Amino acid sequence: MDRTSACLLFVKDSNEAPEWDEWERFAQRLSRGWAQPCILCPVEEAGGAVLAGIRAALGWGARRVVAFPVLPDDSGPTAGALADCFARASPRFPFVAFHLAEPAVPGPRRDERLAALLSERREAALADDSLCPKPQAERPGGHAPGGGLAPRDRAELKALEAKLQAVLPPQYQHCSAVSPTSMGSAGLKFGPEGRVAWDEIWTSFCDLALAGGPAHRGTLMEAVLAEEVLREPDRYRQVSEEIGRGIWMTTRLPVVLCGEPGWVSVRCHSEAMASWLARAITAENVTVRRAGQSLDLPAGPLFRLDKEIKNVVTAVAKTFHYWTYHMAAGRTGAPAPEGEGVADGVLLEPALPAQARAAPEAYRAAVEATERGIRAVTGLGTLPSRSPGWVGVRCASEEMAVWLLRAVVVENVLARREGEILYLPANPKSATPDATRRVVEVMDRACRYWDMGVAMECGTEDRTPVPRPSEGPEEDAGRAGEIGR
Repeated sequence: MDRTSACLLFVKDSNEAPEWDEWERFAQRLSRGWAQPCILCPVEEAGGAVLAGIRAALGWGARRVVAFPVLPDDSGPTAGALADCFARASPRFPFVAFHLAEPAVPGPRRDERLAALLSERREAALADDSLCPKPQAERPGGHAPGGGLAPRDRAELKALEAKLQAVLPPQYQHCSAVSPTSMGSAGLKFGPEGRVAWDEIWTSFCDLALAGGPAHRGTLMEAVLAEEVLREPDRYRQVSEEIGRGIWMTTRLPVVLCGEPGWVSVRCHSEAMASWLARAITAENVTVRRAGQSLDLPAGPLFRLDKEIKNVVTAVAKTFHYWTYHMAAGRTGAPAPEGEGVADGVLLEPALPAQARAAPEAYRAAVEATERGIRAVTGLGTLPSRSPGWVGVRCASEEMAVWLLRAVVVENVLARREGEILYLPANPKSATPDATRRVVEVMDRACRYWDMGVAMECGTEDRTPVPRPSEGPEEDAGRAGEIGR
């Protein structure tokens, strides 16, 4: 199968399964006949459909992309929107050549006449010299990062790289192959008096989740509701004391009961330290909130010693270790120099469960606006989050989710991930157009630079195609390339 070229088949989405199944079979038949991927793209939001289709083609290793709108007679505006979206998307994918064919009108059946028409247009497009990417030697910059990019893109990529270097420990700054695999959970150790010896449990830690390592928890540890605390105040006090004891023994940071039920407060050495730890702990999938030099962490009467209590202590101990022994500001104890660390400005945080429940309409508006915006500008699918305060974005791979997480966090948007799902904050306080637009714009910019990087990899002559999930024989590539609806 020729993976250097791919075809995108844009069709009107249908809620009727039999009709969609017929389009799937048609795309598979084209893929087998053309001996190259034919990717089925449902047209809902034109911008999102175009980006999702191109990204799927790049996943196969394609450097040439031919797009076929197959739309009803009354779909002129949709076809025009697709053309506009391809024009805007082209600079986003350097060294990848695009051709948008004339719209074709489907008949009542996906018959051989339509297949012959598309085959004729495909052959004409592939014979066009303008659709042939330049040889590697002719490309500006060759393999150099940013080669062939516009000056503005190069400048923004350089600025992003500087922010990433400032927020990550040195060993992660130029490393893209951090393993997301956990080393395994360390067991509890107990001292002579029968209490947990927290300071004797760890001799090393997994890679930092903020840098792409495994999050300490697979799913988010959420904040505890006040009414849950008030039902068992004695047990809550015991849990809080043990969390405080564990954090003190592993970090020597003072811990006190928060004035608000459901939290313990940790006093950091500086605001810079608290700011960095807040982002790093969130990436470990433990809820945290920051006020100045203090961090608030969840505590509840139902927390178990070897589960939730250990989760909180581990997340703080792990991130404290990386800040203190690997970050420059942590090693010297001095404030971070001006220009280093995360971006200035207000950190966009998720709503806590109580906040989402207190303002359900405003919260729902924030979620819907964020989901719509992200789908439209990135082509990535969104999905509901099990945990209030977050919007899930399905990335093409875990590697993509890691890269986007880092690029978003340095722009003062809190983020975390569960596998290949990236989670971005939704908050009633952020329901104003400016705040919602900021989350969407940051995600759009991060996705754009991810796409540029993948496209430049596709531009290397010896690039090995991205491995695809196993979906049976190679001749079924059209089905494997179908984009999620």
